[in-house]
Amino acid sequence: GGMTKNILVVEDSASMAALCQEYLEKAGYRALLVGDGAAALRAVEDGLAHAVLLDYELPDMTGVDVLRELQA
Repeated sequence: GGMTKNILVVEDSASMAALCQEYLEKAGYRALLVGDGAAALRAVEDGLAHAVLLDYELPDMTGVDVLRELQA
């Protein structure tokens, strides 16, 4: 088998994050949960995520802001 893919889940709601984690792990992925945009950017900069599931409403910025930062 190949390497497990890490999916970064950027979600400030604990219940929603847990739901995403459960779904992803059943599908064979590893879910990395973070609760705000800054943590999401750090995780991506560290090369931890193969893909990102991004909530729009975050405590410190919107999902769109996170995407703009990632592109920059």
